[in-house]
Amino acid sequence: MKKLIWLILLLSFCATAQTSPYKEIYEKPFFKGTYPQKIPVLFRLYPVYQSNDMFDVYVPVEIGYNYLQFLREGDKYYAEVEIELAIKRQGEDETRLKVFRTAITTEDFAATNSRTRFHSAMDSLRLSSGSYQISMKYRDLNGSRRLSSGQRLTLKSPGPLYSSPPLFVDTNDESHTLLPEVKGLPSPIQIHWDFNRNLSFFLQIHREDSSMAVPAYVELLDAEEGNILHRVDTVLTNQQSKEYLQIDIPASKLQEGAHRLKTVYKFADDSLRKILPFQIVWFDKPVSLWDYQLAVQPLQHIIDAKDYKELLKGNNEEKRRKLRSFWEERDPTNGTPYNELKKEFYTRVDSAIIKYSNRRTLGWKTDPGMIYISMGPPDKVEDQSLSPVTPYMRWTYILDDKQMTYTFRAMDGRKEYELTDSEESAL
Repeated sequence: MKKLIWLILLLSFCATAQTSPYKEIYEKPFFKGTYPQKIPVLFRLYPVYQSNDMFDVYVPVEIGYNYLQFLREGDKYYAEVEIELAIKRQGEDETRLKVFRTAITTEDFAATNSRTRFHSAMDSLRLSSGSYQISMKYRDLNGSRRLSSGQRLTLKSPGPLYSSPPLFVDTNDESHTLLPEVKGLPSPIQIHWDFNRNLSFFLQIHREDSSMAVPAYVELLDAEEGNILHRVDTVLTNQQSKEYLQIDIPASKLQEGAHRLKTVYKFADDSLRKILPFQIVWFDKPVSLWDYQLAVQPLQHIIDAKDYKELLKGNNEEKRRKLRSFWEERDPTNGTPYNELKKEFYTRVDSAIIKYSNRRTLGWKTDPGMIYISMGPPDKVEDQSLSPVTPYMRWTYILDDKQMTYTFRAMDGRKEYELTDSEESAL
């Protein structure tokens, strides 16, 4: 309860403060721990040098569908928001405002409350070199939600070679038009990326001498293991002041955890080196997987006692390694980080906890929870839990050549169930 109150206070503060430190995620409580979720409205500042100490600063914005207020219009659902950018240069009193609106339409009602779908929009600013405080105010035009955040931006006059920070790009969407050199949709993400999602880095340099060839070396590393996941070694020679390089990384190469992008540009007798640390996060991961105990204990429903006891041996790191190996051996698409069977199993565990937990027992330990985890959602449900005579719930599973029926006695309304009968019959 205390964690819930603290989270509400934190979100209330974020929604009312004029500016707040840059954040991309917040920790959401579950059971005895927490798991990360994206801030519902994200924006970033991406500078591209033009000339004469002037920059085009692109502002990609991402808004979670479940944060939007959708209204129904005929057979579609419609949302519209307003983004206000307040730009103040250091040492000056004047604040410049820029406002833009963006609208979202979908025919899918379920999508309007999705935690995994996001609306993207982008605008741009023309700024000279200097230091700025840029505040963003978000306003939902269909509802009452408001949110504010801010970022600092320093634009330095380029020397012989200038490099913009890497821009994360979603190559599955090419709906933007403001930055045509980018193949895909620019993302406001700067230090995290979604697991099981293709990633592309857009790199841009500006050279004072357009005839200067620039050797470029780019390296993507798994920071936890130290492995090089992707490497590019090339020479930029397009005879123009600006040069672009886009590097596509398939989702199959990206495990959860810490990564680093290292870029090295060589020019004359000098070099420009940058390292970008970032995290691959499975934001849509079943929440039971964020807690090691919750991840291991329900396995006793589907494996024998000997194998289960083996998973419990060793220190915490050894246990986690055993659990990882357990699921790698059962991955239907071996060689990829994403395990469909693992996702399905822990989605069932989550459902069992949410639906069947009672005051004494977590849902995965209950009779209906155990069957739900082992067999999935039933094909037929007969729910007489509120019957005044003999309250019960009956589940039926239609299998290839037989039918399984489970009957539960309902106690205290729909709050607790006890398995009273199981029956197998031929089809």
